[in-house]
Amino acid sequence: MGEEMFFYQIEFRKMNKNIKEADEDFIKENQWFYYFKNQTCLYVVGVTEYTKEDLFDKLKTLGFNDEERTDFKVKSISKSEYLKEVGNKYSAQIGQLFLYSDERELSNSGGFAITDLECEDLNIIGLNDFQEYVLKLKMFFNNQKERRRKKEKVLVENQFLIFKGSLGTGKKFAIKYLMRLLNVKSKTILKDGFSTKFDSEQRLVIIKDYSTMHPRRKEELKNNIVEATGGRIYIFLAESYSIAYEISQEFLPLFYVVYELNFPPYSYNELVNIIKFRLGAYGFHLEEDLIKLLSNHNCLTSSYDSCYFAQKIIEYNVIESNLSNEKQSYSLPSDLFCMKGCNNPLATNSDALKELDRLVGLSTVKNLIHRILAYFSISQRRHEINSSLVRPSMHFMFSGASGTGKTIVARLLTKIFYKHGIIKSNVLIEVGRSDLIGEYVGQTAPKVKRLFDNAKGGILFIDEAYSLIPQGERDFANEAIPTIIQEMENNRNDVIVIFAGYTEMMEEFLNINPGLASRISRKIHFENYNKYELYDILTLMADQQGYIVDKKCKTILLTHFEKCLCSESFGNARYVRKLFELVLYIQAERLMKEEIVSDLTDAELSYLSYIDFEKAIHDLEKKENNSKIIGFRADI
Repeated sequence: MGEEMFFYQIEFRKMNKNIKEADEDFIKENQWFYYFKNQTCLYVVGVTEYTKEDLFDKLKTLGFNDEERTDFKVKSISKSEYLKEVGNKYSAQIGQLFLYSDERELSNSGGFAITDLECEDLNIIGLNDFQEYVLKLKMFFNNQKERRRKKEKVLVENQFLIFKGSLGTGKKFAIKYLMRLLNVKSKTILKDGFSTKFDSEQRLVIIKDYSTMHPRRKEELKNNIVEATGGRIYIFLAESYSIAYEISQEFLPLFYVVYELNFPPYSYNELVNIIKFRLGAYGFHLEEDLIKLLSNHNCLTSSYDSCYFAQKIIEYNVIESNLSNEKQSYSLPSDLFCMKGCNNPLATNSDALKELDRLVGLSTVKNLIHRILAYFSISQRRHEINSSLVRPSMHFMFSGASGTGKTIVARLLTKIFYKHGIIKSNVLIEVGRSDLIGEYVGQTAPKVKRLFDNAKGGILFIDEAYSLIPQGERDFANEAIPTIIQEMENNRNDVIVIFAGYTEMMEEFLNINPGLASRISRKIHFENYNKYELYDILTLMADQQGYIVDKKCKTILLTHFEKCLCSESFGNARYVRKLFELVLYIQAERLMKEEIVSDLTDAELSYLSYIDFEKAIHDLEKKENNSKIIGFRADI
């Protein structure tokens, strides 16, 4: 990165100015940035070198008068000195200087082909943040093109982008768009890849899964970025706002310009337009009746759905109509969407599947479920063309700590499997040891068989399955596990069994009977949530109930969650819910003391303050410490 910015420290003997912070409009208009560290010291950052007189003239626009000129002391400082005093808090504002200065534009000298910017634009549907960035990027290059024509100096600068959004929100499309727009090669860096290096021709660097990279690999990547020549665009992919924030804070010292581009879920109309656009390239168009049919079934949730439907439509017409190679316009029949079973494109999504995809974290779980759905869709299609339908064993083991989502996933899985025809009934039977084990000899087997009968066509969920491990010869659990194995075999195609519990205990559970382990086809481990995911869960809970969490709470919550994760008994999402509910009580108590209830506004009722969370965390930590005390205390 070029060291072309100029930093100044300015001191006054006395300064009682009530001046607001420099915002984007100010930077755009004036081409400089200021920051008041305290009442006697401020910092100025500019893209050109200033004299003492220049600086004071600029400060006069903020309300300084000529009498204060005598108390005015200026010292030119380096970038590192500035960062030492100010930190990274205002790096984003400094970055605006690059954005709005004619002296600070991206150059094509590092490999970007400016002439290619004159090519016909690709169609961008939605993606407002990305569209705005592309317009600014074109402005940068057009400006430089003109500067080169005039033989003026052009600087080579890097750009740093964070694409924030879940799967199917257009991030991959945006990357391909930039590659085509700039006519450059790309390099994708994975957390488990072979190399973090990139050669001179790779001007677009995409980094995936940075938050879970090994620290050593992170350091290698940083070093390669610092050592590389300018003129690159680095793109980090982040599926949540918390991960994006973490990446931004980590890389701000290396970059002046950091763009966080949001990729929100597409609207329904945008998803339909994606289908239309993809079909248009092949000479097809959608009838309005089919668009209404898609809407009625509420089956479009992401760009993946749109691409899938477009592809199925094209395949259907090629097969059924035996189309020639010439592009023509075709109206698509309504019965296209009336295929039977799982092959029906309208049956590929459900409210439960959307709810699963919206859950925080659980990427491994989500990917596996989508893989299972894909398998059954293909199997159903094979069956329709006279192949035999082979149904694999579908028993599961869910292992993981408390509060990692095992029960809620089991409930959603039941709805999803029923919606997609994998199970016949929307039935989930949740049981524990007491529901399976009898109180006397001969009672256990009938109880187990009765529960399998009740779960027929659906799912039997056995929570804390390790509690079925016999504790002695007289433990009636000795009868339970052989009976469960027998019923799993007898109801192979009628009942799906899910065993759930803590990881270590579940491995011990599987080892007590070889027949049990052999019948479980899928072992799914539910990882502990990291601190950022826990924060996302809390803010999601708040949003669902109409509350707003003060942004100042983020630091204290992340610190608290990090501390909690060190505890073996930490309850993950269950603990977050406990914390959130306590905060609601504390907020209510605070409002009752401060205001008359009838005078409270909606904004006041919905606002959760830093003080509310601070007190809730303090109360929970105090309770945790007290629970560890042995003996009696007067203050408990």
